[in-house]
Amino acid sequence: MIIKVLAWFDPVTIIFLFLPHGMITRFQSNEDIFSFGRKLRDELLATGKSKEAEELTEVVDGYWTTASEALGEMMNSLTSVRATVVDSLSKDVLEDLDVAVAQIRDAFDRANNPKLW
Repeated sequence: MIIKVLAWFDPVTIIFLFLPHGMITRFQSNEDIFSFGRKLRDELLATGKSKEAEELTEVVDGYWTTASEALGEMMNSLTSVRATVVDSLSKDVLEDLDVAVAQIRDAFDRANNPKLW
């Protein structure tokens, strides 16, 4: 029965289900990552960073074929946005952003190297 349920998820989603492995895990699911992306977008809009907010909007409100594709786009967007808004965000938000990117990278690394499980 568990195998049937896991078959509905792609490998990166499955990896998220089985974190943590000694790393900080503020985000327990793909939806947690996307909720953070929406909150960050709203904060960027409030501080006048509309270009960066629009980049996040395309990811968090977009339609994706797989969770892996969505998470990859989210990781790229968060990385790009961070570089341009580092002086505009609080230390806590920047830390959450860094943790989100690290967790996505870790999930991809584990999906591509089953020995890390």
